[in-house]
This record gives sequence, C-alpha cells and structure tokens, in this order.
Amino acid sequence: MLLCYEARNMPSLPFNERVGRAVWRRDTLIPVVGGSWRYRIGEDGQLPKDIPYVAYPADSHFGQLVEAFGPAQNAAEGISGPRIESAFSVGVLEMIKSGLGFGWTPHALAYRLVASGSLVSFAHVHGCIPLDISVFAWSDDPNGIAVIDLLKGSRQARDHAPTRLTADLRNGA
Repeated sequence: MLLCYEARNMPSLPFNERVGRAVWRRDTLIPVVGGSWRYRIGEDGQLPKDIPYVAYPADSHFGQLVEAFGPAQNAAEGISGPRIESAFSVGVLEMIKSGLGFGWTPHALAYRLVASGSLVSFAHVHGCIPLDISVFAWSDDPNGIAVIDLLKGSRQARDHAPTRLTADLRNGA
C-alpha cells in the first residue's frame, strides 16, 4: 500500500488498472511563517520583503503544486530573501518553525503550531492549496483492497479480507 498526497482537482497519479485508489483524508497546503519573523509582519499583514523563502524543489510534487498555484506564485514573487529548499514537508515545517523563513506546509502538520502561535498562517492573504491524502493498493492484495473498499464505503470489503482485519479496520485499530 501507498499513502501519499495528491492535488485535489488535478489528475490522479498515473497508475494502471491493477492499482486501486481511495481518498483517506482532505488537507491543504497553507502558507506560514515562524520564529522571529512572526514579529516582523507589517501593519498591512504583509511579509517583510527580505524574508527567506523555504520552498520545495521545483521538480517535486509539492514544488509543482505551489508553482502552479497563482496566489503562491504572487507570495514568492514579493520575497527577495534567499531560497532554502527541502523535498520533505516535515523538513520545511521545521525550518519555518525555527525561524528560517516563509513557506507552504500541510495544514495537518501545522495546525497545532498555528493554534499555539508558534506559526502564523497567511492563508487569509495567499489562500491555500487543496490536497487529498490518497491510499493506493495492488488489486491482487486482498488486505489493501479491503482498506480501499472501506474508505470508499463499500459493503464488499468483507469479501476481500479476513474477518478480523475488516473488524479491526472498522474499529479504528
């Protein structure tokens, strides 16, 4: 099984018919700033021009999403500070949290830090990028297909997996 982010309203990952897919959760990429940069936000709610931009590599999935999202491009264009990159969303979050700059991170990773004030969200200014958290499984993997069927709300799930696994999944185990 594979669990990964996909851009909502964009084509799904290009797997063949031997791979089943279901959406597990919804999330968004949100623009945030942390560290001492939180105290340098302008009275107009804008970021300082010299703030570093913590970015995903241009050829990564998140890098392509942020690049394609108009408000994200506008946010990055207004920044003249250095660009720092990480392909890992947790790495980007940790760099932003420690005060290395401004960037986009999954809301699911950042919401507690935003609620506590450790990060400041700029979603009200720059918007957010909708994501799906999707599960993929080979069609010949009965347990994987059972998970996908359960996520899709299928009653056929119990036909694809051992009773104990199906019961465990329904009970959140």
